[in-house]
Amino acid sequence: MKNLCSSLKMLMCTLLLGLSSFTVSADGSDGPLKSNMEVYSLNVNGEGKEEVKPADTVEPGGILEYKMMYTNQGNSELQGLVVTAPIPQSTTFLGGSQLTQVDSTFLASLDGELFEPEPIKRMRANAQGEMEEVTILPVEYRMIRWIPKREIDASESMVFKYRVRVN
Repeated sequence: MKNLCSSLKMLMCTLLLGLSSFTVSADGSDGPLKSNMEVYSLNVNGEGKEEVKPADTVEPGGILEYKMMYTNQGNSELQGLVVTAPIPQSTTFLGGSQLTQVDSTFLASLDGELFEPEPIKRMRANAQGEMEEVTILPVEYRMIRWIPKREIDASESMVFKYRVRVN
């Protein structure tokens, strides 16, 4: 039964990753801002070095890297970019894996509605039933967001990456 469940999960991941790269306009129009998202699987080779390749299939425990590129194809700067990325179902965000060369504010969400800077804190009952403030671990994040602190110049691209582990 365990092998069947693992096989079904792998098949579902394969189906979900069938389109591991796509390009769309950020707002669905033919405007100047174009976005591209690619999904890669991460493996460690025999020498201990990371190898990243386009994700065709992934097994439970595998690591996926999402790469999002936003390109201003217009003739003037664009302001107000907000990059929001989901943590897909059956995956866990790998805390600290978010990466960009762009000076940005990084936020995370537990519910997809409220985005907060790290560390996210909540009041929760401890083993004795007393309320105490706890730091929420990245495994509870459902979405993440970057807000660049500057505009995107004409013909410029900004790249944002993050990693998840497949449950």
